[in-house]
Amino acid sequence: MNNFRKYSQSLSSLRGEGTGGRIIRLQLLSSLLIIGLAVYFTISEYSYINKCELVKAKITDVKFDKGYGDDNDKYTLSIFIPSKNSSISGLEFDTGFTDPEFKAGQTINLYYDASNPTGSEIKNLWKQWAIPIILCLAFILDLVFMAVFYIVLTKFRTKSERDAIVSE
Repeated sequence: MNNFRKYSQSLSSLRGEGTGGRIIRLQLLSSLLIIGLAVYFTISEYSYINKCELVKAKITDVKFDKGYGDDNDKYTLSIFIPSKNSSISGLEFDTGFTDPEFKAGQTINLYYDASNPTGSEIKNLWKQWAIPIILCLAFILDLVFMAVFYIVLTKFRTKSERDAIVSE
């Protein structure tokens, strides 16, 4: 019976103390930080999209600036919005991972911000949702790592502690 108490105390100390417990708590804290950032960016983008009006716009002029790397290209567009009977010039679109190759005369979907027309954004799935998607994937990977670490830690620590108790 005395060995059983030692074994149960060693299991309870494993979950709260030592390097393994600290690493798991650190992983949990980083998971909460990551999901908090993902929620913040999702709400931010969602509120921006709800604030704006989705309109069709026609590109009237395109200036393309080739960046130093593959991901540094930038388009500066002048567009005309027929439904608003207004024009916006100087609308910038960083290509990032996508290169849509805008051309004059092309029709695009635009999130039109009436309070700040030059802050309007071209509708692009990757541009709008890349950060929340990447953060959610990081959160999932962080949880998987934490679960695997916990399982490995409990298996090895439990076996070694069990052997130590039996040998006493």
